[in-house]
Amino acid sequence: MPSSSLAPKRWWAKAALSGAVAGAIYGPIEAGLVALVSQTSFWALPHRIAGLLLGSNILSLPISPGTVLIGIAVHMALAVAFGLAIVVPVKRAGPGMSFVVGSAVGVAIYLVSYHVVAPILFPWMLLAQGVHTLLMHVAFALITVADYERRPPR
Repeated sequence: MPSSSLAPKRWWAKAALSGAVAGAIYGPIEAGLVALVSQTSFWALPHRIAGLLLGSNILSLPISPGTVLIGIAVHMALAVAFGLAIVVPVKRAGPGMSFVVGSAVGVAIYLVSYHVVAPILFPWMLLAQGVHTLLMHVAFALITVADYERRPPR
């Protein structure tokens, strides 16, 4: 079977990888911006993200390498999932519309994450809510789309 016939079935691997690339770029920048805006440690955001998996009790503990690593792992898992969520409508977009559609999905991810889910389940994440995080979600989406489009079919 020619490799080109596999490309439509394996778009998700390319999309997941593009989300991971965007997450690896986005994560440190977002942690730095949140630290700057909230005047906290660079490691405070990954520590808070670890709370998504470990629960809010972790927030009363000092920041540790273990919680930071768990936070990074959760962040990267979300980046892969969001990469897939971004690429699905981008694949359906017409020529020249991929960055517009990707940006819209980035805004939607921000709104759902920080204005629907966080207030109900993860109120400690509201500290990262704001224009800087909205713009970073759009940047994440644009990086995902750019990386996805530059990769050859798998």
